Amino acid sequence: MTDPIYLDHNATTPVAPEVLDAMLPWLRGEYGNPSSTHPYGQRAAQAMAAARGRVAELIGASEREIVFTGCATEANNLALLGVAHALGAGKRHLVVSAVEHPAVMAPALVLRDQGWALTVLPVDAFGRISRTRVPDGSAIAKAIDYSLNHWVWLGRYLLDGDVPIDNNHVENRIRPWALGRRNWLFIGSQLAGERAAVVMSLLQSAKLNGHEPWAYLKDVLTRLPAQLNSRIEELLPHKWQPVG
Repeated sequence: MTDPIYLDHNATTPVAPEVLDAMLPWLRGEYGNPSSTHPYGQRAAQAMAAARGRVAELIGASEREIVFTGCATEANNLALLGVAHALGAGKRHLVVSAVEHPAVMAPALVLRDQGWALTVLPVDAFGRISRTRVPDGSAIAKAIDYSLNHWVWLGRYLLDGDVPIDNNHVENRIRPWALGRRNWLFIGSQLAGERAAVVMSLLQSAKLNGHEPWAYLKDVLTRLPAQLNSRIEELLPHKWQPVG
């Protein structure tokens, strides 16, 4: 009998060898509860703190934003129910597609039972949201139109793991420069702040991609006047390579 071909990696997939090597010590000898005060627990707590720091740095987040869960279902429930409860009595409208995973649809139905307005959008034959079934001018229509109109750019986050999906890390680096209650109110003038933000964004993006920031900026500014427009992407932090 021929072995079947496994096509369900979306549900579960073999553990990567490097992940297994990193986890084995904590599955064998260092199995303490990180919440315990004894030495085993404290070593586990230190390891979790270090891992949390590495994950935060990798995606440009702060350590307090990293929450480890046991599975995707737990993470989906935490995200949906946690955010919903944190919002309080203000915004109480949730929009999902008709083909959501049960780990998303189930908490959505729980919120509906708790008084939330739940909109389930139909999809076409390719699993995409059917825009024609949503009334024009509604907030949902505007959100869908934005996603569809920016689909190519949003898809880049799936195709290139070096492109961060947000700029939280850069914003956190810039924030100490801000004065007053608005983050755009920089020392000197708003225009000066905008220019500083552009420079800091480039420098921090270069750093996140493993480059020495000032060497990157100097090289880019030197090459930029003669760089062809068709090859301008070569100067982006995640594509840049120093000249010979």
